[in-house]
Amino acid sequence: MEADDAEPVARVWIEFLDRYEVPAAAYPALYDRAVDALIRMIQNGKDPGELTAETILAGWIGENGLRAELERKRIEEKRYLPDTAASACPRCFGLGWEYIYSAEGKKEGARPKCKHEPLKPGEWLWKQQQKDDEFEGEPSADVFG
Repeated sequence: MEADDAEPVARVWIEFLDRYEVPAAAYPALYDRAVDALIRMIQNGKDPGELTAETILAGWIGENGLRAELERKRIEEKRYLPDTAASACPRCFGLGWEYIYSAEGKKEGARPKCKHEPLKPGEWLWKQQQKDDEFEGEPSADVFG
């Protein structure tokens, strides 16, 4: 591949990997894993195909992917939360996922990745927190139930 052709291809690959929330810091390790997988295929007499963005992504997803490996390592090191103050997060309380509430306080579902954003005035959970702050007691059972 010519150097002039490489930049547009790299841009497409990065956009593809961004859709799967692959951090740029993981690219070198994922590249190495993909090349190793292709080499193993050659050694086993199989057609390795080409190195593609999908080949790179295959090293990230799944039970044996780098994402799961990093998560297991983080748990083993007892680093359950990101470097933010996630444990003080009023949305997920350190769990990493948050319940979604209607304006009336009805639980509508859960979001798997909390962004640890402050509550906004008018949100049901914000209103609930204001009530809790007035009483300075434990959070209402409604928040967790």
